[in-house]
Amino acid sequence: MADAREKKVLSRLADLAGRTNYVVDNVSNLREPLGRGDIIEIPSIADLTVESDGGATASIQSVTTNVLSLQANNHPAIFAELPAEESYQNMDGAWADQVAQQAMLQLKNNMDSTLVEYLIKTLGYDASATYHNNVAADALTASDLTGTIASLMELGGVIESNLAFFMHPFAVASMQSISGWQPNGTEAANGDLGIRRVGTVYGIPVFQTSSCLRRRTVASNNIALTSNVLTITVDAGHGIVPGQKITFDTDTAAADITSATAVTSVTATTIVVPLTASDISSTAEVGAITVESTESVLADVSQVFVAQQVMPSTRIVPYTDRTSDALQVSSLWGYVGRQGRVRVLNSPPTL
Repeated sequence: MADAREKKVLSRLADLAGRTNYVVDNVSNLREPLGRGDIIEIPSIADLTVESDGGATASIQSVTTNVLSLQANNHPAIFAELPAEESYQNMDGAWADQVAQQAMLQLKNNMDSTLVEYLIKTLGYDASATYHNNVAADALTASDLTGTIASLMELGGVIESNLAFFMHPFAVASMQSISGWQPNGTEAANGDLGIRRVGTVYGIPVFQTSSCLRRRTVASNNIALTSNVLTITVDAGHGIVPGQKITFDTDTAAADITSATAVTSVTATTIVVPLTASDISSTAEVGAITVESTESVLADVSQVFVAQQVMPSTRIVPYTDRTSDALQVSSLWGYVGRQGRVRVLNSPPTL
């Protein structure tokens, strides 16, 4: 017979799963993954040439086929200790409601943070800031927003109804005076759990989420300062682009950057920024780069794909080291997207 406590958790999760509204729920959800490591292939066709006259003789062009591979290899889990006293077995489900809701919220928040970081640092990254707008993180203006929208709309096959802004609360706050901003001030509460659609800007829906990156940090491995040019070595996948302003805190303070300074160039593993100070020979230095920006995203949600479990799975097992049990609540999922179908909108990190 199944554990009554697990039944309570599952029944509560089923209700919650139907009411969640997170970034992962707003992009293209394909299906529930079959299992860990399951790969879903999404067909992709390269651009085709349109001839000027269909009545003319033309060479047949070959169709270049490709696939995007979505692998369900993310498996966040929460392990919670459950007291073993018999009085906790049912208890009218009160404990189950609380454990299930807290687990659902935190798992979905974790998934959103992972997805948004992927959008910003992978789909929105190249070494020339091609996919960034307002890269210096100045106060948002109407042209910043319309320019971000236009940058996606100019791409072939993009439909305006598929666009959505996912913005940090500070980004939403910084555009309150922009004429194109229309808040959802009269929208009734609908009982959804997660991010909220707070309005539209120039017709594009705006969802508010703290999963967007704000003052994110990147660890340094090495520094070298020559002729007032500081080169910081970092791991690949840093996501910093030229023009973004950073500060830098080191253990020795010899190469500290205390006021926000614009990055001049980047590679996959280096950040180059001006710094007026004495030369420093190449040396190992563990420091923290802080991106002085709030990084929100405008996404073509039809080109960002997610496969996720309809609701988290649960399991209760004996906790052999204690007189209690362990509840595992976990979710298996994966994601993939097309580069260029996401724009990063930078704005000030504070008001």
